[in-house]
Amino acid sequence: MEDSELPEMMMPLLVKHAHWTQRRPPGGGRLRLLSEEQERELVNMVIANNVIRLREIQRRVIEDDHHFRGINAISLSTIDRILRKNQFRMKQAYRVPFERNSDRVKNQRVEYVQRIFDIEGRPVPHEIIFVDEAGFNLTKRRRRGRNIIGHRAIVNVPGQRGGNITMCAAISQRENA
Repeated sequence: MEDSELPEMMMPLLVKHAHWTQRRPPGGGRLRLLSEEQERELVNMVIANNVIRLREIQRRVIEDDHHFRGINAISLSTIDRILRKNQFRMKQAYRVPFERNSDRVKNQRVEYVQRIFDIEGRPVPHEIIFVDEAGFNLTKRRRRGRNIIGHRAIVNVPGQRGGNITMCAAISQRENA
C-alpha cells in the first residue's frame, strides 16, 4: 500500500464529510409547542391584563380553540419561558384609579384651588380647617404583575372601592377648636 492510498473502509467516511462546508442546522429534541403567531397571542394576553396569573394563561390557552388549536396541555414553565423570551418580567403592580387623570377631575382640582384663593383673598379673615381622611381598604388585590422590561405593570382600578375603614383628623390653629 502506497502512502497516498487510503484503506477502502475510510473512503465512504471521507466522501460523506467532504460535503460539509457549513454548520448543520440544529436537529433532534422536541419541536416547538407554539408557533410564532401563538406566542404573540400569549404575549397579547399579558399586555391586555398585566396581573394575569400563569395558571389563568394556561387555562385560556387550553380552552381557546381559535388561536391555540390542537394545544391540549402547556406547562407553566413553558408559558414563563415564552414571556421571558419576550422581555416580560414580574414586578410590583402600579394601581391607577380610572378617573385620577381625567379632564373632569383635573378641572375639579383647579376649581378647588381657585375657591381657596378666593377665601384667602377676602378682607374678613377666615380660618381654614383642613380635614385629612385616610381610608384603609379591606379588599384584596393582586400586588404583582408582568410587563415588558422598563415599563410599569399598570392596573386600572375604580376610584370608589368597597369595604373601607375610614379615619378622620382635623388640624386647627386654635387650642380648643
